Amino acid sequence: MKTRKLDNPNSLDAILQSLDRKELVRIIKEEAEMDERVESKIIAKYSVSDLTKSEYKKIVSSALNRAMSRGFIPYNASSSACTGAESVLEKAQENLKAGNIAQALTAAQAVLEKMVPTLQHADDSGGNIGSCITTSLEIFQDTSKRKLDEKTRKDFFNYLVKEWDNEQYNGWDWGLQLLELVQKFPERISAYEKILLPIYPGKVIMMVADNLRKQADDSSARNEYWKLCNYGLKHLFEINGRDKALELIEEFRQKYPHRPAMLDEINKFMKKHE
Repeated sequence: MKTRKLDNPNSLDAILQSLDRKELVRIIKEEAEMDERVESKIIAKYSVSDLTKSEYKKIVSSALNRAMSRGFIPYNASSSACTGAESVLEKAQENLKAGNIAQALTAAQAVLEKMVPTLQHADDSGGNIGSCITTSLEIFQDTSKRKLDEKTRKDFFNYLVKEWDNEQYNGWDWGLQLLELVQKFPERISAYEKILLPIYPGKVIMMVADNLRKQADDSSARNEYWKLCNYGLKHLFEINGRDKALELIEEFRQKYPHRPAMLDEINKFMKKHE
């Protein structure tokens, strides 16, 4: 008959289980005082309240500073340089799963804002720093597809727009995240059209056309029909959406045969743009 093999009393699990809480706290504090990375990891992972962006950045910076030598992070230190960012991103993923979207975004933004400029002062041949940046953008992408409360959506939207022209982010495209958000609220496309049109002309034209369909459906007076044509359809022409505008015009003629004032304004508009 086989006997159960006893656990090794000198294993890490056995030792930790034998210690009381006070002793465990003392050991952890001692290790944290000797290594900032331990402290940063504990704060990032086990903080009981939401951290600010500055607090997340401090965690990221702690690891970066320890890995830096004469203002540069060499190849053999790039992995350890990312430990702070990785802890913050791990926390961000947990917040994302828990539905704490705003806090996940705060963490991802902190990592992005610290790690992107770090690329200019590091040998990232192993891709560790780039991987942290990619993960941050993936959190953005995940968020952009979710249903957000109004404040979180607005704050995220404004952040993307504000940072759009920041030169340090050249080569890191988050236009897709911005597009995802706008597509959920196509009526707001005009506010972000200048940014998105050069990158996603077809998508923008489709959203403008959808807005015009809604506008046409809601219109009932001649002055509204005039605006539909001389502002809405004209704008489609101006953003190289002539084909879509002509398609809409034919659609309106077929859908609203009993709106003579609309058809009259459409005919007047077409005479000016033939």
